Amino acid sequence: MRADAPGAALRVLVCLSALLAFLGLTTYPLGSGGFVRALADHPPSLAATGLERGSALKAAELVRGFVMGSVDSLPAQVDGRSGFDRRAVRHLEDVRTVLAGGRRVAWTALAVLCGCLIAARVWGRTAQAASGLRACAAALAVAVVLAAAVGVSSPEWAFARFHDLMFAPGTWLFPADDLLVLLFPGRFWALSGAAWGSLCLAGGGALWALTRFHRR
Repeated sequence: MRADAPGAALRVLVCLSALLAFLGLTTYPLGSGGFVRALADHPPSLAATGLERGSALKAAELVRGFVMGSVDSLPAQVDGRSGFDRRAVRHLEDVRTVLAGGRRVAWTALAVLCGCLIAARVWGRTAQAASGLRACAAALAVAVVLAAAVGVSSPEWAFARFHDLMFAPGTWLFPADDLLVLLFPGRFWALSGAAWGSLCLAGGGALWALTRFHRR
């Protein structure tokens, strides 16, 4: 019996497009003002900046706005202390470029996914599309488990490898007393990673439930 090549291709395309769409679109809630403020508003971390709480949170919001594309510049001085020098700004420009590119890929992938689901409905291949969504849900779960295992066992190594993957080596390293580091310390990134994992598990669970509904 000849393999169902179109059905297999549809499953793979649905899985990949759903995965890319989900991973890219999670940058919106994780980059929202409320989320960043909630994680940044940590008294010990804010005290280390040497700034008043309001000034520190305002600086964190400026950084968030800059990397999300809603703020055009960052101050070199913040309430009399060093703010964001050219090296920090260049790194944040790199972050903004990566995020913008990821969002473009995500929206393109979402359009492809919608097209695949419509085609599956028209061609009578909804079972294959559902299989692709289940594969995406499984991939999200595996990604969370692996990321959690590496993050818990070797957090500094994981942080460094992630940044080396996204940015030119050395461009993301800053002194421990740099304002950028103090505003967004390890605690901030650990909680962000936990939030990302929760979103992935919730999204994977929703996809799995959707395919179960299709089976019924």
